[in-house]
Amino acid sequence: MTQGLPPPKTGLGGESNADAPAEPAQTKEEASKEQIKKAEEKQFEEAKKELEKALSESPELEALKKSLLIDNTVEGLRIQIVDQEGLPLFRSGSADPLHRATELLKLVKSVVDKLPQKISISGHTDDVKFGAGAEYTNWELSVDRANSARRILLDLGLDENRLSRIVGKASTELLLKDKPKNPQNRRLSIVMLRGTGKNPDVGADSNPDAILRNQKDADNIIVPAQALNTPSVAPPLDPRTSSPGAIPTPPSSGSSDNGSTSDSSSGALPPPSQNNKGGLRGLILRR
Repeated sequence: MTQGLPPPKTGLGGESNADAPAEPAQTKEEASKEQIKKAEEKQFEEAKKELEKALSESPELEALKKSLLIDNTVEGLRIQIVDQEGLPLFRSGSADPLHRATELLKLVKSVVDKLPQKISISGHTDDVKFGAGAEYTNWELSVDRANSARRILLDLGLDENRLSRIVGKASTELLLKDKPKNPQNRRLSIVMLRGTGKNPDVGADSNPDAILRNQKDADNIIVPAQALNTPSVAPPLDPRTSSPGAIPTPPSSGSSDNGSTSDSSSGALPPPSQNNKGGLRGLILRR
């Protein structure tokens, strides 16, 4: 028994892709997000190189090269200032910074000033516990050291609005997990938070439509007059009538509700202004 084969297709060979679904073109918004991400990666890479160069060129910081660790993480550019054997950043069991901690933070601040991102500061300890029954623990110590770093950076001129969070993590995130008592576990971690600069990636927002983040953003937007003249929702119930959306009859003879005389003789309501910000706030609240 023989089976007939279908006749060969004519053309240049291979199957036709005419019926294959076309790949969607990249939208302008997607392209813009990609550009922002690339620009931020470039900022982080340049900041890392600048810190490494400053360390190599500073005789005063020569001995502290191993005290500064820089890496690019999912969260952002992370700069860690760590203890070395015989070179602590703080007095033992205390949040009092030593001179070398201030000098390293000064170096970090010089680079942070050139970047737009917000920063987080976290304090970390080793796994050496305080004495039995001590009320002050590694939790308090780690957050106190993070706050100490915050105060130093502010004293050096850092804008307080750049700060996103200050946390203490005790020994929950050891740098050397197999050596929990190693001094390098005692450190400060300063992160330039990804997507928090002047052009943040709004796609990371849980509500992509929430472009207006706060009341200040709403107040700075001016709605065109035609938008205010054409309400997108049903008019509110007028408390003085029994039917929804009824418009009260304008007072006659140009008198207002309180008996005073209006400047308009017709009693007509004035047209909405382009600077009517209250109308926008109402629109936002109904979204």
